[in-house]
Amino acid sequence: MDFEHEGSLAAREDSPLPDRSVGDMTAVPNGDVAIGMRTNGQFDGPVDQLDHQMDHRIDNGLDDGLGDRMGDRVEVHISSTRQGERGALNLPRLSERAASAMPRVLLASRSPRRRELLSGAGIDHIAAAPSFDDSALTPGRIASPAHWVMSLAYLKAWAQAMAHPEAVLVLGSDTACVMDGGLIGTPQSLAEARRMIRAFSNREHQVVTGVALIDRRGGGVAVRHLFCDAAMVTMGHLGEQELETYLASGGWHGKAGGYNLLERIDAGWPLTYQGDPTTIMGLPMNRLVDRLNCIFG
Repeated sequence: MDFEHEGSLAAREDSPLPDRSVGDMTAVPNGDVAIGMRTNGQFDGPVDQLDHQMDHRIDNGLDDGLGDRMGDRVEVHISSTRQGERGALNLPRLSERAASAMPRVLLASRSPRRRELLSGAGIDHIAAAPSFDDSALTPGRIASPAHWVMSLAYLKAWAQAMAHPEAVLVLGSDTACVMDGGLIGTPQSLAEARRMIRAFSNREHQVVTGVALIDRRGGGVAVRHLFCDAAMVTMGHLGEQELETYLASGGWHGKAGGYNLLERIDAGWPLTYQGDPTTIMGLPMNRLVDRLNCIFG
């Protein structure tokens, strides 16, 4: 499967794009397009510098195996309304109407944390692990961290939609950290986890999570919803012994940046955050529940 190649497709002229230059477009499986902003080949700043909500439609007219055509809603949103230091979560709930109308969700993830978040919000779901290791993929020339995680989220959802044609509603999600304009994903070794967490010490970094929903209630026509949420995390000084004890425990496995926010706060790590903690944990529940209530409520 060709994951990344340069595309020549253009966004619709009537799309209300932000007042920024639009650069390279990166195509992902079978015609999905991520539009991004580039400046001299670098990420155009972290997502929190995008002082707008991008809400536009892409209609590239390509068939990606999910239906005759796909309609997209793509949003980038910055969570900046809440701060926290403790591990308590107040998860949003579906409206009664949405809960009764919504089909069971197929979660395209192996993450137990994402399952816990869905269960905590009362969302009926099953999970199927992606059949590929997305950590082996690299962003190449994609334009921004937000579009990278949305592209990976859609890739996961698309793969499970193909594998499970009976699934009506498929959910994919992907999370990465951003610091100094660079993407930091999931560590593949203890040494890599050590480097990541040391880099975070006494610094602020951003966490971005992309979400893709594939809705196939229309039979031959599927609709996908893509959005991204961002939050900021500040890590104080972490002692070497504390870090080495954590690394030896293996708790860094499968976590973007090598840590889970609430687990580490509960363990006494010097962490504070601004934004939705569930965005940092891998699934922005406030944005997701709002979207599901709009779709099904």
